Amino acid sequence: MVIAVTALYAGCVSVFGIIFMIVDKRRAVRKHKNRISERTLLLTAACGAAMAMWLTGRQIRHKTKKPLFRWGLPILSGLHVAAAGTVYFSG
Repeated sequence: MVIAVTALYAGCVSVFGIIFMIVDKRRAVRKHKNRISERTLLLTAACGAAMAMWLTGRQIRHKTKKPLFRWGLPILSGLHVAAAGTVYFSG
């Protein structure tokens, strides 16, 4: 049960992270004033969407030069994988 809830949570948060990255990229290309803040993107990543956002960013070439995204998202991804492994193997 815990694994199913964890997987559902991770999936939902990842979808939001992907949407945020794509919307922010579109707004950046169009020079839109109301972009999604880096703080919001990083908070979404910290909540569990880091791997999805990292892969999406590389695919659409968004936020790949910023050190916080270039190094932070892979590190957060590793932490999330470790946490998921702990949940999976503990029960």
